[in-house]
Amino acid sequence: MKLSDENNIKFAKIKLTLQYTLITLVVLVLLITSFYLTFSNFAYKDFDSTLQNRAISIATTLSGKEESAIEDLKSIAGILKNYDLGNESIMIFDSKGNILYENTQDKFVMPTNVKDGFYTLEGIEGDEQKTVRAYITKLNNTNYYLLVARNYDDLRSSLNEVLISFLLVVPFILLIIIFLSYRFASSAIRPIEESMRILKQFTGDASHELKTPISTIKANIEVALMKERTSDYYKEKLATILDSVNRMSKLIQDMLFISRLDMETYPVKVEEVSLKELLEKIKSQFEGLALSKSVNLIIDADRHITIKTDKDILFEIISTFVENGIEYNKINGFVKIYVDKVENNVKIIVEDSGIGIKESDIPYIFDRFYRGEKSRSRETGGVGLGLSIAKELASLIGAKIEVESKVNMGSKFTLILKEE
Repeated sequence: MKLSDENNIKFAKIKLTLQYTLITLVVLVLLITSFYLTFSNFAYKDFDSTLQNRAISIATTLSGKEESAIEDLKSIAGILKNYDLGNESIMIFDSKGNILYENTQDKFVMPTNVKDGFYTLEGIEGDEQKTVRAYITKLNNTNYYLLVARNYDDLRSSLNEVLISFLLVVPFILLIIIFLSYRFASSAIRPIEESMRILKQFTGDASHELKTPISTIKANIEVALMKERTSDYYKEKLATILDSVNRMSKLIQDMLFISRLDMETYPVKVEEVSLKELLEKIKSQFEGLALSKSVNLIIDADRHITIKTDKDILFEIISTFVENGIEYNKINGFVKIYVDKVENNVKIIVEDSGIGIKESDIPYIFDRFYRGEKSRSRETGGVGLGLSIAKELASLIGAKIEVESKVNMGSKFTLILKEE
C-alpha cells in the first residue's frame, strides 16, 4: 500500500473492518453453536434423567406388591393415582406385550423386543407426527414391565425457541460488531495515517527548505555571470553561496540523522560521564558563536556530579539548547548552563535571556520543521529540526525535557535524567 494514496488507506480500513467483522462473527457463531449444543445436550440428559427417576420411583412402589396385586387394575389405579402428573403416559404390560394398565397422554407405537432402557417412539396426533420419549423398566420379581413416557416434541420445541431467540439477537450483535470493528480498524490504521501525514509534511517542508538555498545559489550565480564584476563582488556572492551550501549540508545531515533515529539504528553507549567536563567542552565549542552574537555564555556545575548515560547523545541535546539560546538571544544577553540534583534525578538546565517562546507554541516546538515565531526565521540558518532531534535523543537515554518560557524574557530548557 502506498502511503501517498489516501484511497488505499480508506480501502485498508474497510478491508480490516470486514476482516474483524468476519472473524468476530465466526467466533460468535461458534460460541452460540457451542452454547446451544451444550445446553440442548444438558436439556436432553435432564429430560431422560427425570423420566428414568420417575419410572424407577413408580417401579419401586409397585415391586413391593405381589404379582397378583399388580394384575388387579383397581389396585394399580389407586397406587398410580398418586403419581399422575398429567403430562406423561404410564403403562404396565407383560413380556408378550399384553397391556395390564394404561394411562396414556399420547398415542405411540409400542417397541418390539422390550428390555430395560430408553426408547424414542413415533406416534400420531391427528394428522401430525409426534415423537415420544419412554423409559421401560422391569418390575422386580414379576413378569411385568413399567413404561413411563413424555412428549419429546415439547422439549424440541423449547430448544427451537431458544435457538430462534439467539438468531433474532444476531443482527443486533452484528451491527455492534461492525461498529466496533470499524473503530478497531480505524485505531489500527491511525498510525499509518499519522505516518502518511508526517511523511507528507516532512517531504513538503524538506523540499521547501532545500528549495530556498538552491534558489539563492542559482540567483547569485546567474547575477554574477551576467557581466564582469569586481573581485570583491564575486567574493560577496561566493560567501552567500557558501552560506546556502552550509545550510543545505546542515539540513541534509539533520534529515539523515532523523532517518537513523526513525529506523532505530542509532547506537546508545552507556558510560560514566562527568557533567562538568561535558559542559566545559560545550562552552568551548560555542564560545565563538556567543562572542559573535554578543552573548555571555556561563556554566555552573559541580565537578563531582557524574551520571551513567551516553556522552555523545547528552552532548548533542545540550548543544541544541545552547545553540538555540545563543541564536535567539538579545545583544548583551546570556546563556547559562547549570546542574541541579534532586533526589534520584539530575537536572541539566540551559537558561537564556532571549526572545522567548509563545505559550501557545510550546507544545509544538519539538515537532519537525516547526517554528512559531517569525523571529525564529531562516536568517538564523535553522530549519526547525534541532529540538525534534533533541527530544528523540532524550527518549533514547530515558531522559525527559521540560520547557519554561516567556516572550521577550527568555527560556529555560531542563533535561531530567534518572540516576541508576
